[in-house]
Amino acid sequence: MLWAIDEKHTDRLVVDYPYFETVEPIVSKISGHLRADRGQVPAHHTHSWNHGLGRSSRPCSNHGLTLTQLVEHDSVPWEAQPA
Repeated sequence: MLWAIDEKHTDRLVVDYPYFETVEPIVSKISGHLRADRGQVPAHHTHSWNHGLGRSSRPCSNHGLTLTQLVEHDSVPWEAQPA
């Protein structure tokens, strides 16, 4: 769910990106340093897709593996939502 939150809104929680997978990618414009030794680089775009838990775990059962437990963490080891 964290990847579905629009971080541009700091005064409220806004879910602006799809939680479930879509045909079209989520396109993000990024600028800044790609490599420290080359300095500033022009803006570029990333393309990504969200994958729900069902889509991520289904291949296991399709190949004969049995899922006995699925645990989602309620925290991440980085500052996911800066104050």
